[in-house]
Amino acid sequence: MDKPVNVVMGLKGRKYSVAELSSVGVRRVSVGGSFARAALGALMRAAMEVKTAGTFEYADDALSAAFASQLMSREKRQDRL
Repeated sequence: MDKPVNVVMGLKGRKYSVAELSSVGVRRVSVGGSFARAALGALMRAAMEVKTAGTFEYADDALSAAFASQLMSREKRQDRL
C-alpha cells in the first residue's frame, strides 16, 4: 500500500480491534465524536436508572472524585502543553 489508510471507528455496525485494523495496514484510527456519545449514553443510563428504579448502581462504574481531579490537575495539564 502506497499511502496510509485512515479509518473511523466507534460507529454502529461491524467492529474491528486495533490489532485487526493494524494487520490490514491501517495506520490511523479516528473515533470522531464516539467518546462523547458514549459518555452521554452513560449519563442517560444513569439518569434513567435513578428515575425508573430509584437506585444508584451506576456509581459502581464511575471514576472516583480523586482520580477525576488528578486527571485535571495542573501537573497533568502541563504535560500536554
